[in-house]
Amino acid sequence: MVHALLALSSAPLLLFFLIVFPFPAALCVYQARSLSVQSCVAAAVAILLASCGLLLVSHAPFTFRLSSVFGIDPHAVVNGADFLLLCVLLYLGFRHHHPVIKALSAAQIILLAALEFFIRHGTHPADTFYGDDLALMLILVAATATALSVIRLSFIPSLKPLEDHPDLSPASRNRFFALMLICLGAFNGMLLANDMSFFYFFFELITLCSFLLIAQKGTPAAERKAVQALSLTSLAGLVFLLAMT
Repeated sequence: MVHALLALSSAPLLLFFLIVFPFPAALCVYQARSLSVQSCVAAAVAILLASCGLLLVSHAPFTFRLSSVFGIDPHAVVNGADFLLLCVLLYLGFRHHHPVIKALSAAQIILLAALEFFIRHGTHPADTFYGDDLALMLILVAATATALSVIRLSFIPSLKPLEDHPDLSPASRNRFFALMLICLGAFNGMLLANDMSFFYFFFELITLCSFLLIAQKGTPAAERKAVQALSLTSLAGLVFLLAMT
């Protein structure tokens, strides 16, 4: 029993729950059709992540090296995902006829290719993730805030101002809870990333999720605000890549 508890509290397993677990949980929430199931799963995942953050305090400061992902170089996986995300952002720029987003996304694709294939030559730091007390505190705050937000939106509707949190349709509700969990996992990964490639990937993932969360109502005003936010975060991503070169 003691060995089992020690295994459950090991740093690599806790990192898995903090960063990877929210993604399959988001898929389960998206597939669910019951509001109570969606809310309970989302709140339970957020509480689990907060608990993992607390358990990691005893390991802080800690480092972890991700050597492979099913036998594949993790940096190759992350770089491929980076290019895919940037192509999605470029598509959004064309879809919304926004020249700034198109230019920023194209510039990031070119700069990322130059960085990976001509500047860095595949060299990466030994430690993929690093955690200290400050990062774990922010993880705890984010997970707790997410759990409280889900509980407030789903179980205490009388407390939410209608002008701030209008009722969601079933389709947008599914996306809302799933995107919240994806954002939470990406936020944890960004806080714990010691490799700038991983940090940039999680940043771009949060950028896409933020756009989808803002635009989920589908109204012209929501889409306009989402495009404005996307243009700003795309500019931040370009600046970040320039700092990496």
